[in-house]
Amino acid sequence: MRHHKNPNSKGKVLELDKAMNHLPEKAKTMLEESKESNRLLLSVKNPVLIPFPSKHRVARPTLYYRVSPANYGLVFAVSGRAEEISEMHNALQNAKTWGELQAKLDPEEYERIVSARFDDNDEPRPKSSEPFDHDEVPGYCDGDYPDWLQQEMDFCLPEEILEKYATDEVTSLNGNYYHIEEEHEEAICRDLRAMGFKVIKREDLYFY
Repeated sequence: MRHHKNPNSKGKVLELDKAMNHLPEKAKTMLEESKESNRLLLSVKNPVLIPFPSKHRVARPTLYYRVSPANYGLVFAVSGRAEEISEMHNALQNAKTWGELQAKLDPEEYERIVSARFDDNDEPRPKSSEPFDHDEVPGYCDGDYPDWLQQEMDFCLPEEILEKYATDEVTSLNGNYYHIEEEHEEAICRDLRAMGFKVIKREDLYFY
C-alpha cells in the first residue's frame, strides 16, 4: 500500500488555527461540531493527530459507496462529494446542447470546461443552441474528468481500513488508485459502522 506518513506530526499538540493550516481544503470540510471524539486522525496526504477542544470536536461523515462501473471495485466517498460527481456525470452524458450543459452544471464548473475547451485554444465560445458532445470536454475520454473517486479514498477512509482491504493499483494512463474487491463489501461496511461512520450503498448515483 502507498501511504504518506509524517513522523514528526504523531501526537503533536497544536493550536487549533495552526492545526487547521496543516490540512488540505478537502480535509477541512470534514470538521464539524460533535461530542463523539476529542481527537482526529485524518487519513490525508500528510496525517496530523490533533487534540481538539470540545467545541471543535468532529463527527464521522456519512459515506456513500457503490461498485465501480469502471473496474468493479468498491468506491467510497463522502456523501456530498459522491453527489457532486454523479451530477457532473449526468450533466455530461445527458446534455444535448451547450445551453443544457450550462443549466445542469455548477457555474464555476461550466466556466472551467468552456475555458479549457475554447479559450485555451483561442476558439470562440459556443452558443447555447449549439450541439454538445461530451467527447469535447478535456479529459473526459481519458477518464480524467470528472474526478476519479477511487483515487481519493484516502481522504475519507481511515488508514487502517485501506491497509486491511485495499490494494494500491497502477494504471498505464491515469496513475494510482485504491482497489477494494467487491467480496469485502459486508466486512468493510461492518468495520466502518463500528468506527462510527454511517455507510449507505448508492448504486443510483454514478461515480467511480
